Order: sequence, then structure tokens, then C-alpha cells
Amino acid sequence: MSERVHRAEAVEDPRPQEARRERVSLRAELGAAAEPDFALTLPRGWARTAVDEAAEAMLAKQLRQRMMQAGRPDIEVAVRRMLRESFAAMRGNGAVAAFMPLDSSGDGLFVPASIIAVIRRGTAESPIDAYAQFAIRQYGAEPLMGDTRTMRFETESEQEVEGEQVVISTTHYLTPVPGTRRRRALELMATYGRPQHLSREAENPRALHALFDMCASTLRWVRPEGDH
Repeated sequence: MSERVHRAEAVEDPRPQEARRERVSLRAELGAAAEPDFALTLPRGWARTAVDEAAEAMLAKQLRQRMMQAGRPDIEVAVRRMLRESFAAMRGNGAVAAFMPLDSSGDGLFVPASIIAVIRRGTAESPIDAYAQFAIRQYGAEPLMGDTRTMRFETESEQEVEGEQVVISTTHYLTPVPGTRRRRALELMATYGRPQHLSREAENPRALHALFDMCASTLRWVRPEGDH
């Protein structure tokens, strides 16, 4: 599959504000079965975490340990600032979970990357398909590994970190939530940063994109807790 990368500060959802801001589903109001949860097969050392303030504080502590182990306490302040901004953005965008390297023992695979999970919501008048069609037109979204259930596309932006320009690369994976008549979709956003001079086609970035694709391809739906 050919790779198509697009420069973008953020992916704007083209649907009306009321469609994006919906939080309580009619299924929940009627007491129907909850929407399914989801799981991914992750690299060793990675784990799922919430996106609340407690999780942010825990991760900040672990990142400090990582910086000390790597002998880079000089960038701790910048990393902590980016972490605060990242968690604030996740909460603001309605993220429901994050996946990242959380094993502080040093035995797992540590890369400065994360996968954020967001539930995209549509209505009968503005179905989630409108967002998928927008991604196809604007960003060249294509099926992940030929699987038409999941659409994949990449975006990039630039950010200054400690006086250096860093490319923020995000791979998006959009999959309809089962049982929602395509009015809900799970969007996984796998993000990492690389030096501006390092090409997307260099060995390490290509390997990381392949890792993201493999993780996303393992998406499976599971029955939510308490739903029997």
C-alpha cells in the first residue's frame, strides 16, 4: 500500500458541532446493552491507561525516571510540558484511552510514542461515514492492510522542542463500532516525534509505522464489564 502523508496541524471533523459533542447514547438512556469495549495486542512493555489527571501524574513520574536513565534530565521540563499539553488535548477531544510504554523496568520496548483512542460520534442526519469520506478526500485514507473495516491515513505537523524543530507524525485508524449502525467509530491515533532532518522513509520511522499498523490490525471488540 502506498504511503500518503499530509501536513496538518489537526484533523478537523467536518460534521456539525452537535454531532461531535454528543456524549450519552440513546442506547444507554433506554437501558440497552452498552457499546462494546476494545482491546489491542501491544508491544512488550506497553499498556493501556486512562486519560485522567491521576494517569497523567503517574506517567509524568515514569517519564522523569526515563529521562534520568537516558541521561537527559535537561529535556525533562520540555517533556513534562508536552505531556501536560497532550493530556489536556486528549481530554478536550474526548479520548477514552491511551496506549503507551509504561514499563519502567527497562525490559520492554520503549519508544517516545503513544496510541490515543477517541470515539467519533455521528447522528442520523450526519453519520460517521461523512468523517470517513472527508478523510478519504482530504488525506487519501485507504484500508489498513486491505481490510476495508479500518481506514488508515497519516498527517504531520511541526513543533519546536528545546529550540529544535520536531516533526509530529500521526497515523489515524478509523473503524465503525459494532452495533451502532455506523453512528459511532473508534479512531486510533498513533503519534511520535522525529527530528526534522529525519525522513519518514528512514529505517526507524518506517519500522515504527509498521509497528503501529500491526497494533491497529489486532483491534478486537470485547463485551463491556457488567454486560452479561
